Amino acid sequence: MDCVAKGRFNPPVGINNLGGGGKLNDEKVREIRLRLLAGETQQSIAERFGVDQTMVSLIHRNRKWAHVEVAA
Repeated sequence: MDCVAKGRFNPPVGINNLGGGGKLNDEKVREIRLRLLAGETQQSIAERFGVDQTMVSLIHRNRKWAHVEVAA
């Protein structure tokens, strides 16, 4: 309650959001990576998954979701 009162509360987002607010999971990230390999644009992928193009770029460059690999 102290952190909320002082404006320091940062609720979890994404897959760590136990309330179910995260848009991506491991399976969806694998699909995003496969679509990128197939040549689909980042913008069209972002629109399909309801995320920002920047997130798709971060996934593509392994800055986010680096633990998720696509089977060769």
